[in-house]
Amino acid sequence: VTDPGSQLNLTTPSTANFVINSGSTIAVKSGGTLHSDLYFLIGVIGSAGTVTVDGTGSSITSSALANFGENSLGTAGAGSLTLSTSATGSLPNGLQLGNATGSAGTLAILSGASLTTGPLDVGSIASASTGIVNLTGGTLTQSGSATLTLGAASLSTASLTIAPSGTFTTGTGKTTINPTGNLTLQSGGTANFNGNLTNAGILSLAGTHTWA
Repeated sequence: VTDPGSQLNLTTPSTANFVINSGSTIAVKSGGTLHSDLYFLIGVIGSAGTVTVDGTGSSITSSALANFGENSLGTAGAGSLTLSTSATGSLPNGLQLGNATGSAGTLAILSGASLTTGPLDVGSIASASTGIVNLTGGTLTQSGSATLTLGAASLSTASLTIAPSGTFTTGTGKTTINPTGNLTLQSGGTANFNGNLTNAGILSLAGTHTWA
């Protein structure tokens, strides 16, 4: 769904999840809005789904809180979400990336875009799965007491990279980097850690970082 030149608002009913699957792509542009009253499932059960949100005024939002379940990028499938060029997102119920065997989930926040979310679980199940978060000039903020779990005890691949001009701010909940997790803060990037951190994986902090 592409909306050049006029605003498009696409919303699911309050009782339905928003499923993007079977090779589908949704492109939100020119001030369009993509909204789910529950949560998004992008790339499920052996299939792929892609969402791109680009440009000032364009947004992706969900209404459900964390106790309703997290949004998913890759549930036994391949799912990707990219925000770019000052687009915004609000997904308070959090995100799971690569949360089952054979899954691949990718989140990219680029070029002035921003996303506020809740808990983040990135490749956090010990299975052949992949979760990737890339912040290049974008901002990712976890709200409230949200937690971050990056990687698992084995098998999965999980990374969170804060590249130059990227900013990542955790919630006040615990950040856990498991043995398969890799959090890299490159020079020119910024990370703000607001809760306790436990590291059993890879933690590289070359950029500006603060601790609560």
